[in-house]
Amino acid sequence: PMFGKIAWFELRYQIRQPVFIVTSLIFGLLTFLSTTIDNIQIGSSDAVHVNSPFAVLQVLTVLTLFGMFIPVAILANVVLRDHETKMAGILHSLPVGKYPYLIGRFTGAFGAVVLAYSTTAVGMALGSTMWWLDPETVGPFRPGDYLFVLGVMAIPNLLAMGAIFFAVATATRSLMLTYVSLVAVLIVYLVTGRLFDDPEFRDIRALLDPFGMPAIGSIVRYWTVLERNTQMVPLEGLLLWNRLLWTGIGLTIAALTIWRFSFADRAPRGAGKAKAESAAPATAPALPRARTSHAFADALAQFRLRTAFEVTAGVKNLGFIVLLAMGAVNALGALTRMSMMYGTDIYPVTRAVVELLNGTFGIVPFVVSVYFAGELIWRERTSKFHEIIDATPAPNWVFVLSKFTAMAVVLLMLMLIGMVMGVGVQVFRGFGGQIDYGLYLRFLLGATAAQFLLTAVLSLFFQVLAGNKYLGMLIMVAWMILTMVAGRLGLEDNLLLYGSSPNIRLSDMNGMGHFGPASAWFTLYWAFMAIILMVLTQRAWTRGTLAPLRQRLAALGRGWTGLSRGIVVACLAGFAATGGFIFYNTHILNEIVSQKAGEQFRVDYEKTYRAALENLPQPRITAVRTDADIFPDERRMEVRGHYVLENRTNGDIPVIHVQFQPPRSGLEVLRLEIQNGGDIKHDAKFNLYSITLPNALKPGERLALDFTTRLHHQGFTNEGGPTDIVPNGTFINNMAVTPGIGFVDGLMLQGRADRRKYDLPPNDRMAALEDESQWRNNYLRSDSDFVTFETTVSTSTDQIAMAPGYLEREWTDNGRRYFHYKMDAPILHFYSWLSARYTVKQDKWKDVDVSILYHAPHAYNVDRMIAAVKDSLEYYTNAFGPYQHRQMRILEFPAYASFAQAFPNTVPYSESIGFIA
Repeated sequence: PMFGKIAWFELRYQIRQPVFIVTSLIFGLLTFLSTTIDNIQIGSSDAVHVNSPFAVLQVLTVLTLFGMFIPVAILANVVLRDHETKMAGILHSLPVGKYPYLIGRFTGAFGAVVLAYSTTAVGMALGSTMWWLDPETVGPFRPGDYLFVLGVMAIPNLLAMGAIFFAVATATRSLMLTYVSLVAVLIVYLVTGRLFDDPEFRDIRALLDPFGMPAIGSIVRYWTVLERNTQMVPLEGLLLWNRLLWTGIGLTIAALTIWRFSFADRAPRGAGKAKAESAAPATAPALPRARTSHAFADALAQFRLRTAFEVTAGVKNLGFIVLLAMGAVNALGALTRMSMMYGTDIYPVTRAVVELLNGTFGIVPFVVSVYFAGELIWRERTSKFHEIIDATPAPNWVFVLSKFTAMAVVLLMLMLIGMVMGVGVQVFRGFGGQIDYGLYLRFLLGATAAQFLLTAVLSLFFQVLAGNKYLGMLIMVAWMILTMVAGRLGLEDNLLLYGSSPNIRLSDMNGMGHFGPASAWFTLYWAFMAIILMVLTQRAWTRGTLAPLRQRLAALGRGWTGLSRGIVVACLAGFAATGGFIFYNTHILNEIVSQKAGEQFRVDYEKTYRAALENLPQPRITAVRTDADIFPDERRMEVRGHYVLENRTNGDIPVIHVQFQPPRSGLEVLRLEIQNGGDIKHDAKFNLYSITLPNALKPGERLALDFTTRLHHQGFTNEGGPTDIVPNGTFINNMAVTPGIGFVDGLMLQGRADRRKYDLPPNDRMAALEDESQWRNNYLRSDSDFVTFETTVSTSTDQIAMAPGYLEREWTDNGRRYFHYKMDAPILHFYSWLSARYTVKQDKWKDVDVSILYHAPHAYNVDRMIAAVKDSLEYYTNAFGPYQHRQMRILEFPAYASFAQAFPNTVPYSESIGFIA
């Protein structure tokens, strides 16, 4: 009876707490949104029903990884609550046995954990009944699937993880170390996942993975869509053994923890010494009279002392030390095995190192930001010392600013240690002379650290406003989730979501490029808001007894001084000024096209022109000549093109439709002329030109089409900007700047579910082999066959410009460098231009010229590439026939993409793969 009463009391207590309520709402809302909003997906695909057995299994199992926060917040509270409220001595003296007491508390709290997590099933089931869903994406309601996944996957996962965190909380009596154990579990999970990712470890990973996802993957790996929509995975084989193993581990850890638990409180470290010292007789010294002062100079002295105390306490904090050690081990493990493709190691170039550190080490600063804010704000209240501290004449800003400074020092130390590790690995691997220290400073200690400092400010603000440490942490976790899904919810403008800025994409060839300034402006914009939040935090700071939320909010409007008003007014002015400049760049010079607007554009294009133009006879492009001018530093390109069009149909063609890239791409059409003239009508929305000829084009007749286009990437965009035209490493193909003829099916909406959403017919399947009407179209485009091709391309004098074809002539004129290329045989109508500060290595295989054009520091594999080209030419010539060109060129382009692409005798190849392998 006592066990049941204790368990029931604990369950009722936990489900009334803000942590339980907010957690339940967050996880329930997350699965509801993932089911009802196309842009939010947790796994799955268009072809699988949103409530299929596979979707239920995948979503609810994946979320147990994120759901580890629930047992930390609830189960750890079972042990820590009594000590924090100083009720442990009273409760432990009651005539209740250890086992009924602790097992009852654990059972009740774990029941709350299960209830909180079960909202994921409720949210998913409720979401699948919403009226706006596409009926073809929803299957029948199968309640047994939800119960199966909760019972077989979720509850054992929560039990195993909860038992670990319960054991840590019981052993350490420290919430910080309990959260550290959560990070440790996550890091170990990610590291072992990388180590055992190869196929030969598939079975052992399926058995040992604590969440059971690899075991599920081994079962459903080859399931069809029909099977995923109708069948639940059987509880057998590796999945059965995995579940038994981790359920047993969870029960064993919980049992051992309860067995080892003692009602006797451990004496704090140093307590014996303190007791002996207090027992020694001593004459009380004469105390000076306290002097109350509110002078600014005294406040500065208080700030220095408080800051020194907070920084020292933070750095010496065991939790911080453990977090730092785990982050370092995780980063070091990744740094010592830097691989890109198929387990092939890569050279530790600085770009790759800082990107890796940002990914593997980055979780630690976020945890520090979220957790340390709670520890710093609530330290004095937890130790019951706050009333003494709050009675001092120190102003609120001393406490707020000193705590933020401590967080800033800790965060910068983390980034600095990450930098030292990266440099150390580079030196150890013989890269000491090739380290880009500036990139470390700009990226890790600059842009990345600034983002974490913005997060720290927000975390402090939420802690003060929430009035509860756990609720403040939970709000921060919710904010983190919101930032992850904001774009999919339509909140895509970085001006509207605190701390948001374009991701910085790095390249050895181009450095931080145009992404650096874009990120810097957004960071400055949000820094002004962060200072305002700091002032509001200072205004809402509660001294003495914790005031209700209503009073804390009311305090925001009282007690303003001239200085605080001046700071807020100045920051609002800076916020407005930087926001205006960003708005000018992202909304005036450029345009933010939301995903929904982009979809609607494609729908409108198809509905407007598909029926009229898709099967309308149009001439074919038979010859192409272009003059392309690349201005790398201006990120501008102008193209003057000449097409020869031929009527290869059996009828007359009175109207020719010329389709350029839509206006949102930034392409300007400066000139469009047709031989013999014609009446030109322009649909500006779609950038489609319809040319009515004075005389219809007869079968077999030809005419010329001339055009001039300009693509100019001005300023920066909400995402940072395109990567096709850059200061060093331009790589752009013709489809971006030259027109197509007739209807362009590539502008149509492609996804099956998306098309159903807009009442569009399904996409056409691949034409049957016997359909002779499609034999005339190649796989790239339907407006041309093989074409003759030549181009003259100009660039800066310090760069080499490349395009398919053989170099006919090279010259310099008026501060520009020109290259004229021409193909000796027709090619498909798909080609590209590249321009960079290249180093060239040349060789020869029989009568074929072999060239590698590369970024000078990336000479590591150039000889291997040449040898591979020559070996390939030898083998393929013997096996298949002669190589069709007289040259073979590999050209390096920036790491904004990781692929290689073959054009005639010209192969652009990303710096992020073979060049640094």
